[in-house]
Amino acid sequence: MKKQVLTFLTIALLSNFALANNKALNTVSAGYARTTVAPFTGSTNAFTFETWFKGSSGTTYARLISFSNFAFEIAGGGGTISIYDGSWRATGVTGMGTGWHHVAVTNDLSNFVVYVDGVQVYTKAAVARDFTGQTMFIGAQGKTQTQSERFPGQFDEVRVWNRALSAIEISIVKNQQLVGNESGLIAYYDFNAGVGTNKVSGGNYNLTLVSSPVFTTNNFEDYIQDFSLSYDGSDDKVSFATPLSANADFTLETQFKTTTANSYYRRFFGWTSYGFEVAMSSGKIATYKGTWATVSNTTFNDGQWHHLALTKSGTTLSIYVDGNLLGTRTVTLALSGTMVIGGSTTSATDEQFSGQLDEVRIWNIVRTQPEIEANMNGELAGNESGLIHYFDFNTPSSSASVANLVSAATSPTRTGATGTNNLPQYTMTTKNSITTSVAELFSSEKSLLSVYPNPVSSVVNLNTQSVNKIVVFNVQGQEVLNVQTTSKQLDLSVLEAGTYFLNVYDNEAIQNAIIVKQ
Repeated sequence: MKKQVLTFLTIALLSNFALANNKALNTVSAGYARTTVAPFTGSTNAFTFETWFKGSSGTTYARLISFSNFAFEIAGGGGTISIYDGSWRATGVTGMGTGWHHVAVTNDLSNFVVYVDGVQVYTKAAVARDFTGQTMFIGAQGKTQTQSERFPGQFDEVRVWNRALSAIEISIVKNQQLVGNESGLIAYYDFNAGVGTNKVSGGNYNLTLVSSPVFTTNNFEDYIQDFSLSYDGSDDKVSFATPLSANADFTLETQFKTTTANSYYRRFFGWTSYGFEVAMSSGKIATYKGTWATVSNTTFNDGQWHHLALTKSGTTLSIYVDGNLLGTRTVTLALSGTMVIGGSTTSATDEQFSGQLDEVRIWNIVRTQPEIEANMNGELAGNESGLIHYFDFNTPSSSASVANLVSAATSPTRTGATGTNNLPQYTMTTKNSITTSVAELFSSEKSLLSVYPNPVSSVVNLNTQSVNKIVVFNVQGQEVLNVQTTSKQLDLSVLEAGTYFLNVYDNEAIQNAIIVKQ
C-alpha cells in the first residue's frame, strides 16, 4: 500500500507542472476578441474580471478588458494598470515590464478592488454601471476599437465571474487552470484549443476573433509570480514573539535555496537563549537542543529549492527534507521569548541564514509525512486546520512588517541594520519542482487528474471525460470510500477533515488526485 500512496503523492506534486501545452491569445498589432452576447444585464452586478497578460505596448489606456459602451474597463498599456467606472482611476501600478502579469478586478456592490499579481493595489467605492446589451472585448476599446487604444500583446486565462472573489480565492485560482464549472464562473477562455470557445458548460459567450489574432504556445508555469525572502547572511532575519511555547507539539515548514558551504550553523529557525535551533552547516541539516546534532550526511546547498519540515510529537523530533524522513531526535523543549526565521536571537554574523526562504508555515499539530509531501510545492489558503502562522512573502512591501496569511495572526518584522541589502529582500522567484526521491520511482505509473475546488468542504468536481468508479484512500492508505458512479462530482461531506487520495476509474484507465478536505 505504501507504493500506491507514494504514487498518489507524486501525481499531486507533478500536477502543478503539467501545463506545458498551453496556448495564449496573441492580439499582435491589430487583433482583438469580443463576445457576441452581453455577459451581464442591468446595473446591480457583482463581478470579478481577471486575465493574465503579457506586454506593455500602446498608450496608458490600451484596453485589456472593455465593454461596448464603457460600462467598465481595465487598461494595461505602457506598463500601468487603470480602471474606468465613469472616470479613469489610476491604481498606482506603473513601470511593469513586458513579462506576464495577472490582473483581477472585483465588485461586491460596495467596492471595486484591484489585484495585480495577487496583491491588492487599489480600492474605491463601487458605482452603478449599466451592462445591458454591452458585449465584452479583449485587447481593444469596446466602443470604437480605436487602434491607439488596442493592446498588442498576449492574453490567457480570461475569466468572468458573477460574484466578487476574495483575496484568498484570487491568490489560489490565478495560479491554476480551471475546469469550467466553478461556482460563479460564467465565462472562461483558456485558448488551449486555439479558439475562443467559452469553457463554461452551457455558456453562450463564445469569442469572435477580429483582425486575425493568433494563438501562441506558452508554458503556464512561466506566468506564475512568486516571491521569496532573500537573506544576505550578515544580519538579516525575521522575528516575532514565539507562537510555540513550552513543550507543545508542532510542525515547522519552509522552502529554502542556498549555496553556502561554510561550517557555521546558519539558522532556518531560532529561539531566545538557544531554546531550539534548526540550521545548515556545510550543506547538512542540523538541530540544536543543548548540543548540535547533524541529521544526515546528505547536503542541500546545491542552489536548488528544497523543502524542510520538522515535526515534534511528544519528545520525538522528526526532520524531513523534500518529503523524505532524514532522521529523528529525542528532545524536551521549553520554548519562550522570541522566534526568529532566518537567524538566531543573537547578533552573531555566522548564525544568520544566507540564501532564500519561502512558504514558512507554523502548525500547532503534528503533520504526517503524506500531508507534508502533498503540500510542499504549493501554496495554502491560510485557514487550514492547525495552521497558526503562514508567510508566503508574495506581498512585497517596503514596510518592515511581513504579511501573515492566517487571519488576525501576528505579523513579524524584518530586521537587518547592515549588510548588502539592509533587510531581507523580497525577490521574484522561479522554482524547480520539489519532489520526493522515493516517490519519483512511481511518477509515470498513472495519469493526472485536475479537481476543483481544492481544499473542498463537500462536493469536488472531476475534470475527466468519463467515470465508472471512484475509490478514496486516507493518508494511511486505508480505503474510506468506494463509489460506483458515472457522475463527475463526488460528495466528500461524510469524511473528516484531512488529506485524501482519489483513484478515478474509466473502464481500465486510472487517474489520480489528492484532495484536502476541510
